[in-house]
Amino acid sequence: SKMWRGPVSEQAKSWTLWQWLLFASILLLAFAAGGYAVDWDSRRRHGGFRI
Repeated sequence: SKMWRGPVSEQAKSWTLWQWLLFASILLLAFAAGGYAVDWDSRRRHGGFRI
């Protein structure tokens, strides 16, 4: 039981790291997309596409 539990916990540790990296990248992407959408919407409403 202990021999079987060892590698599983190690795998779980590495999986949580990957999940955190994935979560962070998705969050960053969503934040960037949201900011871009709001910026684009405000620019569209004001009629000027100034950068």
